[in-house]
Amino acid sequence: MDNYKLFEPSIGKSKAILVILLDAFRWDYLTLEDSPTIFALSQKSLYIKKLVSSSGFTQRTALFTGTLPDKNGFYTMYIRDPQTSPYKILRPFTWILRSLPSSGLLFRIVRKFINQLPKLTTEWAPPGRIPSELLSQISVIEDRKPIQDKGSLPLESIFDCFREAHIPFSYYMAPVSGEDEPTMQNVLAEIKKGGQIFFVQFSDTDGLVHQSGVSSQKRHEVVQRVDARISELKQAMEKQFHDPWIVILGDHGMVDVTDYVDVWNITESEAKKHGLIQGKDYLFFLDSTLARFWFFTEKAQSLLEPYLRLHLSSQGEWIEESYRQSRHIPYHPAWYGDLIWKTHCGIGIFPDFFHGPNDRYRGMHGYDCQEDSQKGMLLFSHKSLPKQLCIESGGIEQICATLCDLLTIPPPKTSTGKSFLKNLHEK
Repeated sequence: MDNYKLFEPSIGKSKAILVILLDAFRWDYLTLEDSPTIFALSQKSLYIKKLVSSSGFTQRTALFTGTLPDKNGFYTMYIRDPQTSPYKILRPFTWILRSLPSSGLLFRIVRKFINQLPKLTTEWAPPGRIPSELLSQISVIEDRKPIQDKGSLPLESIFDCFREAHIPFSYYMAPVSGEDEPTMQNVLAEIKKGGQIFFVQFSDTDGLVHQSGVSSQKRHEVVQRVDARISELKQAMEKQFHDPWIVILGDHGMVDVTDYVDVWNITESEAKKHGLIQGKDYLFFLDSTLARFWFFTEKAQSLLEPYLRLHLSSQGEWIEESYRQSRHIPYHPAWYGDLIWKTHCGIGIFPDFFHGPNDRYRGMHGYDCQEDSQKGMLLFSHKSLPKQLCIESGGIEQICATLCDLLTIPPPKTSTGKSFLKNLHEK
């Protein structure tokens, strides 16, 4: 029997769909012991066992446009773009900010003011621990406007398709999702009102596992707690709608960190020997697994690049053209850096621009998306399906077209991800 025919009675433009994004829910978190609700749903579902994420930190763009970073241009959350920086008001005060102490009462007062700036011009752009004197050069790429709004993404999105088809949707994913329990209550209330398509995100599987690590007992407890929330949402959907689809997505994985490298100190100690100033002669941005470097003078590049290549290569690798193409990473040095260095899986950059001396993480993601530890999972569950239809591996960019197929509407015209339902049809 053509497996695709199993779906035909269950699809249509009026179908209700609940899409639950479990942030950093790794593919092997799905067990009968820790996640009985998700496990039961997977038994009557189209189940993608290992979901390959997009490179970098802009998974929602891949999810909602059906494209990978080399097509949509979005790779890291933070970019160098002084013109669009929500902190550009600080530019005339760069020299003052550079001279301020990095702790104490004055520092806290200044940072409290700085924390308010992005609220004026962006949807979400927290300054983290980015040095104050660098902020006027830094912008965000994915959340300048609410991601579900028209024109907020670089390409046509699934939300544009919904608007074109007059399909109502509710959005409770990042950055509006916030803490898991309030998000849960908001979505339950929204389901009771009616509607049709619901996007919800639970982030404890990311935030709390960063702190505790993948191998910790805490991680098991977090998975059990989120499974209970899914059970409650499932019951609410089945009470409100006749035959809803439940879609559960782990957008990427997570791995225990076994070693750390202090790129900050390695770079600045060498730069100071030669009188080079961060933000003037060169710039670096430190994610937890990526270090990105810009050079503004020939002197800075001639001195720092060979030094960095020598001292960082044993704990990671430089992203060169062949790797960039194989992982669909866009080439945009002005935004992403003249040089990009990535750590080996399980090695973290610490401290970075988000974690300080008292905030050492034990679990991390953002490594090579082809590593098994970095893969998530995905299922499309419906009570009419008689069995599990398992696809061993698929890409996050395929979800957009699949959701459109369930609603029998066209996917975004610029989407490149192929619907998983079409995969079944061809088999």
